[in-house]
This record gives sequence, C-alpha cells and structure tokens, in this order.
Amino acid sequence: GNTTTVDATDTTWGQYLRLVVMERTLPTCEITSPNDNAFVNSTTPTIEFTVSDAGSGVHPSAVYLKIDDGTAVPVTPSFNEAGTVGTCTYTPSALSQGPHTVTVYCTDYDGNTSEEVTSTFKVDTLPPVLNVSYPSNNVLVNTSSINVTGSTSDEGYTTVAVTVQVNENSPITATVNQ
Repeated sequence: GNTTTVDATDTTWGQYLRLVVMERTLPTCEITSPNDNAFVNSTTPTIEFTVSDAGSGVHPSAVYLKIDDGTAVPVTPSFNEAGTVGTCTYTPSALSQGPHTVTVYCTDYDGNTSEEVTSTFKVDTLPPVLNVSYPSNNVLVNTSSINVTGSTSDEGYTTVAVTVQVNENSPITATVNQ
C-alpha cells in the first residue's frame, strides 16, 4: 500500500492539524448556603455555591441552578485569580413557605458535566402561635412553683420550643409536641 505523511509543515493541510487532548475529570459543585435541612427566615434567601475544575476550567456560561422542579437558570460565577474556583450567588424571587430543594451543576471547557448537588431547606417566616390558658395575664400567685398551661402551634411543624421566664430568674425552655 501507499503511505502518505502529512505534518504541520505540509503547505495544504499542515495548518489544520491539531492534536487536542481533553481531560475527563468532572468539575465539582458545593452548596455553601443554605445548608441542607436549614430553616431560613426569608422568602428570598441568598443561595451561595462554588464550582471548580482544576483541568480545563469551569465554563462561565455553563453554571446552572434550579429550585424545586423549576427551570434551570444560568448563574455567572466570580472566579479566583487562578480561574479554577468560582463563587456563585443567587437570590430567587419570593419562595413559598415550606420545603424547597436547590440543585446546582456546571460544565467545564472540555464538555464534562458535574454531578448535580442538592440542598433542601425550609422557608419559615411565620411565628408560632402561643396561647397561655393558666395563669392568666398579670395574675399574682403566692406559691413557690406554678404550672403554666396552654397551647402552641406552628403551621407545618410538629414541635415548638417554648421559653418561660419568671421575674429575673433564668429562663426555662421546653419542647412542646403539637
């Protein structure tokens, strides 16, 4: 058979010959806020996460965040000086009360897509309701101990912490099952 050799010095094809080596290591993501199982007291919590890739680098226009079953939205990272770690911040429009799951992922310049990373948190901006049935407000008692009775509720939660303080004494906290 015939053998034809073409290299970079070939006047016709030499300029088109390029060897491109692509890394196969996946980039990584880490959600730094809110933590998994956190309670947040805002319907617009700041979501923070990092993306990194020591090989080809994370493609800045291929970083995504999704809340619950919503559509993934692009998030622009701010990279460190070496360009290997990007910090991302995203503030959603108002979220409803209750649990939410945020998912983040990214792709590097070589086309490798990270594993999806998730964090589930609860939005709780509503205070619990407390009803004290005994003793009534401003009643004076002449005993060294007293039983305080009443009820509490916090929509969506089965336990509530109640703190009682009498005069300047140390407060006492009890967990109440609803």
